[in-house]
Amino acid sequence: NAREWTNDLFDSAAYASAGSSVDPIGPASGKERVVRGGSFYGTDKHLRISARDHLDGANGDNQTGLRCVVASLPGAN
Repeated sequence: NAREWTNDLFDSAAYASAGSSVDPIGPASGKERVVRGGSFYGTDKHLRISARDHLDGANGDNQTGLRCVVASLPGAN
């Protein structure tokens, strides 16, 4: 079980602005990326995919991973 990196750069006010709260666009530049979900070290509160945190992308650890996503698979309906 690992929390997941996202493509979004972190903005502490991302959900506070008047823009879309469904999938807010992060800042154009920054050092920290958003991570979602929880890991095996997390508490119950952090195990949900809606759990949102931030980490410096230059620092790796054994709790954070990624999920590969494709728009569609060849031959899939």
